[in-house]
Amino acid sequence: MLDSCVDIAPRPGAVPRADVFERPDDVLALIDLPGMHADDLSLTLEGGRLVIRGRVTTLRMEEYELVSAEYGVADYACTLVLPDDVDSDRIEANLQNGVLRLVMPRKPAGPSRRIEVARG
Repeated sequence: MLDSCVDIAPRPGAVPRADVFERPDDVLALIDLPGMHADDLSLTLEGGRLVIRGRVTTLRMEEYELVSAEYGVADYACTLVLPDDVDSDRIEANLQNGVLRLVMPRKPAGPSRRIEVARG
């Protein structure tokens, strides 16, 4: 089973929240990354881990001067430890409305075979 994000964040509170769902053929992770743009997001596979890093920058509006900002620059980082049966070559990622959706297909189970026991 896939657990939520493991904290590798550069500062407290920068670990994104994640919900993880399973079914026989795949695992789905929904990771909350408010204000994140796909260009500012990095996903890398390191061994059996999926490392997620991203940076949210202050919103700029053309023709307006920023007067007050409650959201500033934020760095997000976490690691998902992948189950052994996830096919890392087929992971799909989509970022929409501040939610990263990861679909991680499982490897097909190999055929069963009989193992002969030698005598002696």
